[in-house]
Amino acid sequence: SCIAGKRFVVSEPVRERFTQALVEAMGEWVAGDPSDPETKLGPMVNIRARDGIHRQVTESIEKGAKLLLG
Repeated sequence: SCIAGKRFVVSEPVRERFTQALVEAMGEWVAGDPSDPETKLGPMVNIRARDGIHRQVTESIEKGAKLLLG
């Protein structure tokens, strides 16, 4: 089962610190072949899932979200 979080609820006083820490941490993750020991982030489960996430990101940016990594 997938337990990957898609959303975080963060209170305003720590929002900037949280965002910076998350971007820094995720920037160190290596995406790639899940059988490679260096890989921390494998592929999406299928093309449909990949396309769905891409659509969500694109729509979020169109509505004012900022892309900070990737």
